[in-house]
Amino acid sequence: MFYGSIKEIKVLKYFVERFPNKDIEFVMDRGFTSYKELLKLREEKIHYIVALKKNSALIPLEFEMSRVFEYRKRNIAFCKIKNESYGFLYLFLDPELRAVVENKFLGKVRLGVLSMGDFCERRRLFGVFGLLSDLDVDAWVVYE
Repeated sequence: MFYGSIKEIKVLKYFVERFPNKDIEFVMDRGFTSYKELLKLREEKIHYIVALKKNSALIPLEFEMSRVFEYRKRNIAFCKIKNESYGFLYLFLDPELRAVVENKFLGKVRLGVLSMGDFCERRRLFGVFGLLSDLDVDAWVVYE
């Protein structure tokens, strides 16, 4: 685990060089943006899970949640989409998070900061977040 102030690329390169041929996994937050490095990790068979930014081009315009699992007494809907370059895109929908985000954005509409049209356009991703991984596992494993 490293502090966010450390450049991710530097850390990844350090581990790849320091521990060649080891079973290493990286779990990275939304601040990670060098997807080119993920391709190198995949070539080296180093596993990764990366949280995507909300506006990531890797999140498709249309997707359908396919199943549900329970996490800490919350029902989480998900779908798993194969991505040829990176492995798998896991999308999760948390209804409780969706309600919080929707309420926040409706407040912005009320204050005139956001139009209702913009609200409706963004609404499809309220409560949805994506994780990108080379792991072909059950979605709840990646989520956890």
